Amino acid sequence: MRQLLLLFLSVFIVSCASQTRKEITVEKQEVKVETRKQMIDMSRKILASAEGISEKQRDLILALHIETMEEVAKINSEIRKSKIVLMKTLVQKKYNHKKGMVLTKDIKKLYNKKIDLMLSSMEKAQKILGVEYANVMNENMYDFDIIR
Repeated sequence: MRQLLLLFLSVFIVSCASQTRKEITVEKQEVKVETRKQMIDMSRKILASAEGISEKQRDLILALHIETMEEVAKINSEIRKSKIVLMKTLVQKKYNHKKGMVLTKDIKKLYNKKIDLMLSSMEKAQKILGVEYANVMNENMYDFDIIR
């Protein structure tokens, strides 16, 4: 009986997660964003029209967003520079394998740094809004499969 109950609970948990993913997929298909500017404009509209958020919270969220985007821009710049150096390395007559591997590792680290920054900003935003972020993270909602 206990095994049957555990099996039922396992299936229930998986189906809930699957339903959440389906809902997210539908929502993402409804979003029409092509450029960074469109994303920023849409984010600002969402923030401006959100109910139950004080003006102070809006200002703090907007400042956090600006700060995060500036840092992301710096990281993206470093990623682009590293990719160019990697391309130059790849097309050389005598390929320097060690240099290629170091550059590849550096690029991975930069992408990880960007994701860490975004997740940290999400945590700060949750605190500003008064949402218990720890509960969100404990639900294993983020399936990042990134090599560290």
